[in-house]
Amino acid sequence: MGKTIAFSGYRPEKLPENIDPIQISLKTAIEECINDGYDTFLCGMADGFDTMAAQIVIELREKYDIKLVCVIPYDDGRNHNDIYNKIVEYSDDMVLSTKNLHCMHLKNLKK
Repeated sequence: MGKTIAFSGYRPEKLPENIDPIQISLKTAIEECINDGYDTFLCGMADGFDTMAAQIVIELREKYDIKLVCVIPYDDGRNHNDIYNKIVEYSDDMVLSTKNLHCMHLKNLKK
């Protein structure tokens, strides 16, 4: 049985304009994790770093026997962008943390 690791990071507005160096470093880091025995990758599905990491995991599945799990914090009932939908489609599993938005309201009150 392998190990599990999760991704969490900045939203698009906080990422630099040129994300290529981040993507290259992230891909290298993910491959190092795979070589260290990690085989399950959790993605929080937020736009930005989370979805960038998920896309890299999807790409690396062609080379490695790894799994991607979408951990969705809540069901907001809205339509998502094509990247989000592609990640969900290509994921191995999906976990929905809660069905209501109350958890996000409480999170935002703490800011």
